[in-house]
Amino acid sequence: YARLLEQMLNSSRTTSAYSIKLAGTCRQAEEYLDKETPQIIILDLNLPDSSGLVTLQRIRERAHDAPILVLTGSEDEQLGLQAVSLGAQDFLVKQYVKPFSIRRAVQYAKERKRFEDTTLRLSAIHDFMSALAHDMKAPLVGEEQILNAMISGHVGEFSHQQLQLLKTLKRGCNSQLSLVNKLIEI
Repeated sequence: YARLLEQMLNSSRTTSAYSIKLAGTCRQAEEYLDKETPQIIILDLNLPDSSGLVTLQRIRERAHDAPILVLTGSEDEQLGLQAVSLGAQDFLVKQYVKPFSIRRAVQYAKERKRFEDTTLRLSAIHDFMSALAHDMKAPLVGEEQILNAMISGHVGEFSHQQLQLLKTLKRGCNSQLSLVNKLIEI
């Protein structure tokens, strides 16, 4: 079936040729993935040494960032949903695979994986920026409270010139707090 799949993938003149590395067992695939990261993994869930979702889990552990397209003889929709929830980008039933559908599934799987990776990176950036903004805000709030106490005379008297300097510092502090609050909103 792997050779037929390779012919289907390479039957179009509009897409670039695919080079398929065939692994007859899950162990062979794991060994290959320990050394290489393919552009995409087309995974049959039923191999001589592994079957079902266990096969997907074993390959997922070594797939690095490669998208996984599950290919199986089973028409079980629940199995397909479980495969996707375990990290597969798509689930195809062998008897319904045609050249156009496999090429499209490969392209879509690669795009979904790219989108997923981008989303994860953006989420990590968001988390970092939120933590940074919080860490920046805490001392600014403290500074603002100290400046308010000084300006209102709670810590002693200041000359007119000193009060003007304190008010300038407070405006700068408020400006920084405003920027940090905007960062938090983003």
